[in-house]
Amino acid sequence: MKRMEQQKQRTEEARAMGSIMKVVRKLKMVMPETLEEAEIELNTALEEDLEKCGALKPRVEADALTGLTEAKERCEQVLEKRKKEEEAKAEMIKKRKEAEAKATELLNDLQSHIQCAEVAVDRLEEVQGSAETADTPGKITKALEAMEQAKNEALEELKVSKEFLQTKRASMILPAMQALSGMLGAAKKAEDDAEEKKDEKKKDEPAPPSLKDLATRLQTVDARCLKAKAQETLLATKMKAKVKLNAITSIFTKYDKDKDSVLSSKEVKAYAKGEFNFVLQPKSVESIMAKLGGGQAGVPKEKFQALKIQVGLARDVARNDDLRGERLKREETVLKSKADLKERIDKAMHAGVAAKTCISKVEESSKAIQKVIKELGGPDMLKKVDVVEAELKAAKEQISLAIKQADSLQEDVDPELKVWLENELKKVIQHMAGFDSRIARVAELLPRFRNKGRTKDFEELQVLESKARAIFREFMRVKVFDAEAAFKSIAGKKDEVITEDRLVEFFEARTEEAQAAKQKAEEASDEETIKKSKTFPKLPGLSDAQTTRLMPHLLDEGDKDGITKETFNRLTWVYMKVIKALVMTEDLDIRKESLRKLEVGEVVHIIEGPTNMPDDKGDLERVKASAVSDSLEGWITVKGNKGTAYLEEVNGLYKVAKETILTEKFELGGKTDKDDVKLRVGDCVQVREWPRKLPSGLVRMKCKVKTGVQVNSLGWVTVMGNSGAVFLEPVS
Repeated sequence: MKRMEQQKQRTEEARAMGSIMKVVRKLKMVMPETLEEAEIELNTALEEDLEKCGALKPRVEADALTGLTEAKERCEQVLEKRKKEEEAKAEMIKKRKEAEAKATELLNDLQSHIQCAEVAVDRLEEVQGSAETADTPGKITKALEAMEQAKNEALEELKVSKEFLQTKRASMILPAMQALSGMLGAAKKAEDDAEEKKDEKKKDEPAPPSLKDLATRLQTVDARCLKAKAQETLLATKMKAKVKLNAITSIFTKYDKDKDSVLSSKEVKAYAKGEFNFVLQPKSVESIMAKLGGGQAGVPKEKFQALKIQVGLARDVARNDDLRGERLKREETVLKSKADLKERIDKAMHAGVAAKTCISKVEESSKAIQKVIKELGGPDMLKKVDVVEAELKAAKEQISLAIKQADSLQEDVDPELKVWLENELKKVIQHMAGFDSRIARVAELLPRFRNKGRTKDFEELQVLESKARAIFREFMRVKVFDAEAAFKSIAGKKDEVITEDRLVEFFEARTEEAQAAKQKAEEASDEETIKKSKTFPKLPGLSDAQTTRLMPHLLDEGDKDGITKETFNRLTWVYMKVIKALVMTEDLDIRKESLRKLEVGEVVHIIEGPTNMPDDKGDLERVKASAVSDSLEGWITVKGNKGTAYLEEVNGLYKVAKETILTEKFELGGKTDKDDVKLRVGDCVQVREWPRKLPSGLVRMKCKVKTGVQVNSLGWVTVMGNSGAVFLEPVS
């Protein structure tokens, strides 16, 4: 029994739930119009059956609430969608109306443009019709101008209409109303019904023209314009021909003096002279009358144009005769110019050949110097360089002349000869190719040769100077002369300078004495004579040529007549440089009081000696000397008892290590009578007064320039700067 009741209850619960869920399922299909009715039905079902659902009541109630909520949301979405569709439809209707209004306005504008074009074409056709009646030149000219103006106006109006149609065509096409009505549906139909009454009021207004009709009208106007344009061209040709014919007729009438409608021979000649300023020859007149007269007494009017042609032919014949004469004259002139140019080209070519010969000669001379550069002496080398330099200058002048002659060929050349001249000039230029590079190579070598020659010359002169110094000192030693006595002996008692002649005589005497002493020493037999022979002169004098070459090298600035006493003293003095530190003593004896220590590099002037000083360990070679730096005099050792050298002789030569200047005075700055001389790196100078130090720290000396651009210049130069910079270095 209990089981049956439970079964019955479950059946009732299932029925109640199914009844409610049936209504819930309906909610899924509900629309806004039936939402309220469905909600009432759901509420009724819930009231009747919800309590009967038993344990399923919460679930059924929740499903019902969810279904109702979703149905409401869906209906809201449907309403929102409908609203947007209505708005879109309204917007479409608005745009359609605007498009219709715009299209109507544009169609009316296009119609106005086409009407203007039609009026312009009508005007052109009217002007063309009136132009056909023009018969005088004035009227014809005016008619042509009127036609041209009317044609331009018609073309302009037509152009405006075409451009308007082309640019506005899309905006003038009316919307497809049937398709639009289908899209708008009931809303469009309702609106059309609402506006139907308004449209009835506008029935009296004219409908806008259709685009198709307007396009057809425009095509018609365009065709009419093209036809009128072609007609205008034809009329213009006819009217111009009429004007031309009238002009020809007037000219014929002008020269038909006897008014017989034909031009006689005399009248034909007058026509040629008057119209063309051309005198017809009798033969030409007879020919024209025979061709055009036709047995009549002259040329008729209908053959007047042919007469003009015949006169033109006669003029051409006469002109051709003139041109033939000018051409022959021109050919003669060109041939003459060509011959003249040919002669000038040959001269230029000969100049090029001469230049090439000069270059070859210079190159050969340069090669010859290179072959014997080691064997040649300084003067000979410099002479050869001078010769090559002169040859080089001549070669350059010859090249310049050849180029100048070649360039002058292109001045005032006849146009007909330009191509021929270019080909001929190519030969000349080709012949002279490479001249500049060959000249440049030799020009590059010459300074090197000259520098080499100057260096050799200077070195050879230094050797000769050293020999002369040795000869002077030997003379003073043998004769036991001091410098002043030796100078007077060589120069003569009355002379203040040693001239070149006196110096030649001196060297000749020295050579004879050396030879005699040598022979005497060879013939000596006893011990005393052999011992004395050690003091005989051994050095022969210089030759005459060597003396002549050396003399300018020995002279200082201002020494014009010969070697002065000052210069002779400088040549006989001996200067030595300390190569190992030593002590200067008061006496010959090394054990005597010391004066001071001499540092390496100091220069001393030898006053007396050398003298041997006996010592337990061996003899010392000593000299009396004066220190150049402070003029302190004393005795110093030249060579120790073990052969150690303390001093070495210096020739007073310095080489420029850093560019500097030669000034007139010892002190820098101040006013001077002479301009400063620039000394370049590598130049050699010879000491005249040994280096001294200024209060500023500069070490300066007086010197004579021996090599370089400023050779033989005399002045003061900085040996070392106050910061230690070395400008001159001694030459070993």
